[in-house]
Amino acid sequence: MAIGIVLLTAGESKRMGKNKQLLPWLEGTILDSVCDALTGGVCQALGCIHGVGEAYEHPYVAVTGLTHDELVPILSQYGFTSVQNPEPSRGQSVSLQIGVNAVCELANSLNVHLDGIVCSVGDQPLLSAGVVSKLVTQFQAQHSEQAIVCPRYGESQQPGNPVLFGAHWFNELKQIDGDRGGRRILKETGKPYVTYVSIQEDMGVDVDTPDDYQRLLEIERSK
Repeated sequence: MAIGIVLLTAGESKRMGKNKQLLPWLEGTILDSVCDALTGGVCQALGCIHGVGEAYEHPYVAVTGLTHDELVPILSQYGFTSVQNPEPSRGQSVSLQIGVNAVCELANSLNVHLDGIVCSVGDQPLLSAGVVSKLVTQFQAQHSEQAIVCPRYGESQQPGNPVLFGAHWFNELKQIDGDRGGRRILKETGKPYVTYVSIQEDMGVDVDTPDDYQRLLEIERSK
């Protein structure tokens, strides 16, 4: 089984006032933490090789925006091919289209048949490889290209990212519009095929404002 990753990093971080993905986190940045969780989780579930700076080719694509040049050095360390969205203000769906098209093309060039794609965002610093591995493992158990696997986080069990879409949904993801991203599929055509994975800790929180960042830093330091 082969699982690709589409990581959306083209957000303009208007509420933060600076590129939130480059904010310090642990021994690196928020983006380092997210990349490590995504690639580590996929490899953990599939038994593939994972390592920062390793020269292995994987169907991993990151969609960047106006700060493309700043993000590429980090993304490349984790095996991501970076593709720039020249108009990030048009909404998340444009980035998702670009990413899904690019990861499918990359998989073809690597002679890899993709069974599913993990679609994620670049501002969830609490995300862990264990969460991503659970999503992939649940997807494997479904034995269906129509399967969609989504996490539910914390006491409220709020659905969040990342979401794993089976191959059946690739064409629809390539044509998605508006600013809802893949959520439209989850709520409409894909709703009967969604399986939710319960994650007890609230690891799906994203960083939008300086207050969010400080709060999540305090959570991380208290572990």
